[in-house]
Amino acid sequence: LNSGQQIYTYNLAANSWTGVGGLLTSISVGNGSNVWGVNSGGEPYYYASNTWNGVPSATLTQVVVAFDGSTWGINSSGGLYQWSAAAGAFSPIGANVSSVAVGNASNVWAVNSTTGTAYFYF
Repeated sequence: LNSGQQIYTYNLAANSWTGVGGLLTSISVGNGSNVWGVNSGGEPYYYASNTWNGVPSATLTQVVVAFDGSTWGINSSGGLYQWSAAAGAFSPIGANVSSVAVGNASNVWAVNSTTGTAYFYF
């Protein structure tokens, strides 16, 4: 992402950055098949078939994805959300979270926004 919220991907063969349509304020890449982002309106998107696909089930400030597709997000109130591919939606799973990190489906960590304590979710 650049300062104008434009999205780029690195082309290894050409040794250059290539623009990808859309605007995001944050992006998370688990692997080439698991790319998620959030725009300035808090709308989460995932990238598939060269298209950004919106997910209307939650308004988020952060989204993170692991190599296995495990996807989590946080909203502006500190609500923690987990993506369900089967349901095609984010579901609330916790509160008072300031940050989340995911390594895979069984390795999710979150920081409590009140105490600063890190919690292991799985």
